[in-house]
Amino acid sequence: MSKKKDKVQKVEQEHRMKTRMEAIYECVLFVDWHKVRKVMKALNWTWVTTDDEVPSVDELKDTAIVLLEECFDEVDNHNGDMERTITFSRGGIYGKVCVEDGEVVEVGCGFILESHSVEMSA
Repeated sequence: MSKKKDKVQKVEQEHRMKTRMEAIYECVLFVDWHKVRKVMKALNWTWVTTDDEVPSVDELKDTAIVLLEECFDEVDNHNGDMERTITFSRGGIYGKVCVEDGEVVEVGCGFILESHSVEMSA
């Protein structure tokens, strides 16, 4: 591979990473983490990793960022060659990345108080 082609690929990769980080931070920015913490505190919803205390707002945000990064890692592990929604969750916090035609079309995060799903067989 030529040096010029390597450089172009590196720039494309850096742009993609910047775009991902911008999407991650935008998602985290628009969730009302103070409200999430207030609900968790009212329910005495603690995490073992926070010494059985209700996590701080910063800990909630950091968890959302890590979960979204894990979603993007999963996309990378499949070279973007998939059609699905990848969701990781921990302690009520979730991160999701939706992929269509090999492109990320949606990135989201938030807090789930309760949920249910049923697996369907083909």
